[in-house]
Amino acid sequence: MSPLTDSVNFDGFTVIFLDGDALEDNKEFALVEDDCADFIAKCQKLEVQCLFVRTRLFSQDDFILEVDDALDDGDIDNNEDQNVAAHDESINEFKQYWGAVSAISVTAVIQGERVTKILRENWFQDFEDKKDAVIQRRNDERQRIMDEINKESEKEEIEYEKMKESLIAEMWKLINNHDFCKLPTQKAKLEFAIENIQSLNEIDSDDLKKEIQQINARIIARGLDKRHKRQ
Repeated sequence: MSPLTDSVNFDGFTVIFLDGDALEDNKEFALVEDDCADFIAKCQKLEVQCLFVRTRLFSQDDFILEVDDALDDGDIDNNEDQNVAAHDESINEFKQYWGAVSAISVTAVIQGERVTKILRENWFQDFEDKKDAVIQRRNDERQRIMDEINKESEKEEIEYEKMKESLIAEMWKLINNHDFCKLPTQKAKLEFAIENIQSLNEIDSDDLKKEIQQINARIIARGLDKRHKRQ
């Protein structure tokens, strides 16, 4: 028993204590917002015979911060200290409650539906509020970092597209180059372009191949390959 279970008037009910976690194992049940006394009174009025009780023990695991996958794209350092007390030293005061019951759930079956009232110790509610504040600050910081990464990525993408546009324009100018036009294959033309246009090799190879195909088609359509060969 615990102060929380002692605070509930179970008179007239058959009480069954179940294994599990009072918070985790009742998520699929409807939660009661009423005061616990009002909930018990309702159960009595509806002649509920049995109440199911789960407890939750406070432990070191409650101090662990889970990584939010939604705010992690692989670019953020996940090696930070995952102990909540490392981010707020005042949380260390709650270590005195390790092993104590932090919450209980009282479940009743009412008209075929399982409904649950969750009771938390005041100190545990304080702990959760502090932990939530740490999580929010950490998520805000991670979001800020991700926003900076995305902004920098967008900037690099814009700069790349500008460079790509400029370099491809230089490629098309090679149509006027005698040595370029007389080369027999697209591969040879691409190698010539990369050799003679600085930084062209920084452009995606697939994009370069598509451009060289179009340039080569233009050369053939205009008969520039034959003209340069005769010269």
